[in-house]
Amino acid sequence: MGITTKDLAQLCGVSRTTVHRALSGVGRIHPDTKERILKMAKEHDYRPDLLARGLVKGKTYYIGIVVLDVKNQYFAEMVSAIGAEMNRRGYCMNIMLHGNDRKMEKEQLTRLAAYHMDGIILSSVNEGEEYREFLESLDIPIVSVDNKIAEGLPFVSINEEAAMQEAVVR
Repeated sequence: MGITTKDLAQLCGVSRTTVHRALSGVGRIHPDTKERILKMAKEHDYRPDLLARGLVKGKTYYIGIVVLDVKNQYFAEMVSAIGAEMNRRGYCMNIMLHGNDRKMEKEQLTRLAAYHMDGIILSSVNEGEEYREFLESLDIPIVSVDNKIAEGLPFVSINEEAAMQEAVVR
């Protein structure tokens, strides 16, 4: 196991709060102290414990993405765009492929819920009121893309009629 913030605090003769301020760049800290802590962290190859951070903050910083496959150019581009935005915001993604299998999709969603994802982006093959109830029982924010599952669930798609008109007019 690597060096911890507690270890860094002891090595630098400061509090863990001061170490946190130096590493996160927030709060008041003397520039010399910050430099000393960052140097020590680099020398000892400090890496934050993301699991511990998640436990403290009540967030995993992971979003689940469940799609048909990534061989399809649409899904590949969607996952790529989502991944770029997640990286920018400090999140990671867990991609699951359901292969158009309704049962597998539910199993994957259950697994993602067990890993306490902060949210799920879902391109579902399932639909209907019963499935909406299943999704709500997972107690994780879920956004459906492409296929509207049921009323009351957040849903993102394109206006296909307007897109077709735009394509024909050009």
